[in-house]
Amino acid sequence: MTPTDHDAYDEHSLDIHVRLWKQAGRREHVHLVGIGGTGMKALAEFLEESGCSISGSDNSPLPISYLDKGWSVSQGHSCEEIPVTTDLVIYSAAIPADNPALASARERSLPTISYIDVLAALSQQAATYCVAGTHGKSTTAAILAHILDEPARCCGAVIGAETIDREASGWCGDHQRLVLESCEFRRHFLKLDAEHAIITNIERDHLDCYPCLEDVLEAFTEFASQLSPQGKLVIPSDSEAVWRVVGQSPAEVITFGVECPADWRAEDVRISSAGTSFQLFHFARHLGRVTLRIHGRHNVANALAAMALAGELGVAELHLIQRAESFAGIRRRLELIAADEDHILLDDYAHHPTAVRSILEAVRQTYPGRSICCLFQPHQITRTEELFEEFVESLQLADRVVIPPVFAAREGDLQRATECSLRLAAACQSAGVSATAVGSLDQIASTMETTSSPGEIFLTVGAGDIYRIHHELIGRLFRHPESGRAAG
Repeated sequence: MTPTDHDAYDEHSLDIHVRLWKQAGRREHVHLVGIGGTGMKALAEFLEESGCSISGSDNSPLPISYLDKGWSVSQGHSCEEIPVTTDLVIYSAAIPADNPALASARERSLPTISYIDVLAALSQQAATYCVAGTHGKSTTAAILAHILDEPARCCGAVIGAETIDREASGWCGDHQRLVLESCEFRRHFLKLDAEHAIITNIERDHLDCYPCLEDVLEAFTEFASQLSPQGKLVIPSDSEAVWRVVGQSPAEVITFGVECPADWRAEDVRISSAGTSFQLFHFARHLGRVTLRIHGRHNVANALAAMALAGELGVAELHLIQRAESFAGIRRRLELIAADEDHILLDDYAHHPTAVRSILEAVRQTYPGRSICCLFQPHQITRTEELFEEFVESLQLADRVVIPPVFAAREGDLQRATECSLRLAAACQSAGVSATAVGSLDQIASTMETTSSPGEIFLTVGAGDIYRIHHELIGRLFRHPESGRAAG
């Protein structure tokens, strides 16, 4: 039985719980099975701020920050994990129906519900702004929430990445407005009750769910068609794929574009180590120069999409610019981890060839003339094999590449994961890039210690656990590193 075959949840019980989250009274206890996932962490933070107490479990090692929050969390799933005080159990899409903790909850007649069904219920309780697309969802959603969150921190959010300002990825606000990162995985975003939406872009991805691009387009077409007739739908003006899905949407379509015709437009893009700036236009009106603290042309598009929706909803132009400029970014998106006189260590979540290409281009433009070593952990065997040539092409933008075994999320075939990475490294080498495959993450730091050169930029890339090597890499290669994250 797959996760999508789980027993239907008790809608009446969920409705009671959602109403309790919005009211003062007894502190509800919610247990999250798979709490280590980025979306589940964000939901846990949202619920805690709403007044719930939180516990959870996950098979992967959990960061120390989970304990710092005071949550009762454990590694591994067992029937003993769920506290006796639990009122509701939420499980992630990665949790199979025979999971011991989930089975125990049902034996105890506890209400159980999936992550996406909780988001669906919450989206019915507030005016909801959904951010969908293959790339840029987290950053765009975070910027949109940052703009709408003032004054008085009134806008809630559930985002799949931690914002640097808040050190959180979920918060409840005043329960009147809610920004949701809305993923197309297993068509989950079709469950959300969106009033307004952004579609950042559309490409082939989640290949275990969508055999071809037409299947992806069909899902996005349905997503767009479900928006409110009073809603706004913000899309990139230069994306043929996105234009193919909006024809049946009842919402008003608004376009954004980076140095191309659009309703909301960025011109004269300038990229430097200090940040990225552009001239902002709304139709023919020049609104001013915007200087972002985040880097790269792709982030100009992300910021522009968020500003376009907020502007169409009536946010004042000066406020739009001030809030966009004050946005500090999110974790694992070209995040500066450490720097010293010899090296810079950056980290990014990119796991699709287009995203890998975008961040490598951004690093090239931000640090011209510097050598880039891309430490790339592929994410999922299926994605790596299906988009193999595209990955090779993108990785050619690095000076050298080091590739550990594929992070085989939901696949679990270590031999195939290792062989896939070996093939990818060999193909990159044949394409003219200095490329090395290593047998494990643990081998990366020692390899770098003997092969690094002064002035080199290290860029860890991937949606798996590549970030685990930061502490050792800093210890071996950096002298007196400067960064708030350098302690690992």
